[in-house]
Amino acid sequence: MAKAPAVMKAKADYGPLWSSEEQAIGQICSSNSMAANLAQCVKLVSQAAKAGAKAHKNSNEISHHHDTTIPSRENADTATTIQILFLPEASDYIGTSAAESISLARPISSSPFVTGLQAAAAQHNVAVHVGIHVPTEEKAQDPATPNPNPNPPLGSTTPTTPTKLANRTIYIQPNGAIHPTGSYDKIHLFDYATLRESASIAAGRCLVPPIPSPVGRLGSLICFDLRFPEPALHLTRSRTRDG
Repeated sequence: MAKAPAVMKAKADYGPLWSSEEQAIGQICSSNSMAANLAQCVKLVSQAAKAGAKAHKNSNEISHHHDTTIPSRENADTATTIQILFLPEASDYIGTSAAESISLARPISSSPFVTGLQAAAAQHNVAVHVGIHVPTEEKAQDPATPNPNPNPPLGSTTPTTPTKLANRTIYIQPNGAIHPTGSYDKIHLFDYATLRESASIAAGRCLVPPIPSPVGRLGSLICFDLRFPEPALHLTRSRTRDG
């Protein structure tokens, strides 16, 4: 039986790099059903909002609320508010094959997973950092075949087809809007033995400078990216330069 989604509340008080606001980390088990995955994530947004409104007075007390386990905080006599929820890579779906993954992907503007999560974020006034798949558009024409119309009329478009995906994180602000410069595409793809992420994913081209968030400056890396120290060092130094 699949475990219910869980959200953990944590205090972001790790020195000057973090603010004193609250954050939550959610965990789900994604499938190839975007609707089912969205339902899990929307539930986590709601749980995070409710967890933030719960006051804890005993540092040894553990409070359970709607399938949520919340470690209590010492001397927490007043209610706190969770400002941001972090969700995993590929929260929208996990395909059973590269072909299925590509077929399931939707542009951000029309993805029911993204629009549903935006609505939940706005409803509960909670920012959401989440990993999704985004189709990349490439020309379907064979490169060896000359283009019969190299100068198409103004306003026309060249037919394209999604051939690969971007493994992307997006940052949904508390008002439900996607941060315009907060999206990052995974650079280091995991190709090992029979696992070939590059079969369906196109590698990102650059790091994204950290953006402001309720818990401080937020820089994004995804999964295998963490095996390489240079990206994290770059983001840290970027944060220092930007203040």
